[in-house]
Amino acid sequence: MGDGRLRVIAGEVVARPEVIDPERFQAECVEAFVASWTARGFASSTIDNDAGVLTRMLDALGRPAWEVTANDVDRVVGALACAGSSVFRTSLCELGLSWSGTCGIPKVGHLR
Repeated sequence: MGDGRLRVIAGEVVARPEVIDPERFQAECVEAFVASWTARGFASSTIDNDAGVLTRMLDALGRPAWEVTANDVDRVVGALACAGSSVFRTSLCELGLSWSGTCGIPKVGHLR
């Protein structure tokens, strides 16, 4: 034991995993996210709110999370800001950012 060499361990061949539908896989990831927050003791109101925001953002992005680009996020956030979403404008202010873009040409910059 402990001689630093590799050993063969008896066992069985593991079956190749089935191909999983991307939407199903993403939904399972969100469920795991919720379960992990529950296990860590977050309030159910926090979990419900944040899971809802995550789900709405993923729906708005229109593609699996692992395929999302910065341009996709800019498109969604810009559309929400142009639609007058106070949540996103408030979030920008909390980050010290301002919204000075016109609809279709978002431009986020630091407040002076």
